[in-house]
Amino acid sequence: MKISPLDLRQAQFRRVLRGFDPDEVVRFLDLVRIEMETLRQENQALRDELQQALRRLSEFREKEGMLRDALLTAQRVGDDLKSNAQREADLLIGDAELKASKLVGEAMHKVQELQSQILDLRHQKAALREGIRHLIAQAGHWVDLDEEADEEAAQRDQNLHFFAAPGQDSATGA
Repeated sequence: MKISPLDLRQAQFRRVLRGFDPDEVVRFLDLVRIEMETLRQENQALRDELQQALRRLSEFREKEGMLRDALLTAQRVGDDLKSNAQREADLLIGDAELKASKLVGEAMHKVQELQSQILDLRHQKAALREGIRHLIAQAGHWVDLDEEADEEAAQRDQNLHFFAAPGQDSATGA
């Protein structure tokens, strides 16, 4: 059974012989009532504080959950961004390596073509040089033949001059 301060104020005791001093009992009951009222008020204040603390705790837990969710979301977004950036970087590097490989291949093919052209030009140069040597040799041979022909013609002219009649000019034939 709960006893309130009002119960203490309205409490009545029967009187007996050789009992307690009624004024003293009333004073004591007043003290107990005052103390009980104070304790009840403190208890109510503590309950109010507890309710307020529980509400704040609930709010903090809710905020903590929201912050944790936000942090996890931010971490996931960061991880996704990092993963996407790495994937994109890998694609760019792969594309660049492929292009570089293609360019190197094209350059090597061009070098081979140029080396082949240089070799062809060297062969043409050697053939041209040989042709010029042959022409020079042939021209020298023709010059030699022409000199021989001139010498033979001069010899014939001398022979004709020797056989020519006196008084005739061998050069004019008259």
